[in-house]
Amino acid sequence: MISPIRELEQALHSLSDNSFPRVDGLTPKIYKKYWGILQEDLRDAYQCMFEIGEMPMSLSKELIYLIPKTEGVSEDIRKWRPITLLITSYKIFAKLLSSRLQEVVPKIIHISQTRLNMQERSIMDNVFNILGGHCSNSEKQTKPSCVVVGF
Repeated sequence: MISPIRELEQALHSLSDNSFPRVDGLTPKIYKKYWGILQEDLRDAYQCMFEIGEMPMSLSKELIYLIPKTEGVSEDIRKWRPITLLITSYKIFAKLLSSRLQEVVPKIIHISQTRLNMQERSIMDNVFNILGGHCSNSEKQTKPSCVVVGF
């Protein structure tokens, strides 16, 4: 088993350096630069969360910003989209949990389920499964049939 500090470091390095500063004002780039100082505190917070079974309120702070979908400023709310900024520590923990789940999820989620960000699966797999089933079934049918796929 990989050490918690190594897991956290791998999760941190999977985050982009160029992301927008978070609620705490820190970016992953700052965490990477000062990793030697921060790593034990993050490990302790991580272990505490798993022992207690809940996330501290300080990690769940977020800001929701509206950013324009197109250039220019508009008063039409439909021309804006929300983005949620979470603190960097939360993003690191979320990445760590996600990577742990990637090992388990394929064993417990049926192959037809593709909406879980599983790297080896694509939403298009379902289309191919439908079309593959349609083609094999169509040879047995005498009436024409149709498959409609919307995107």
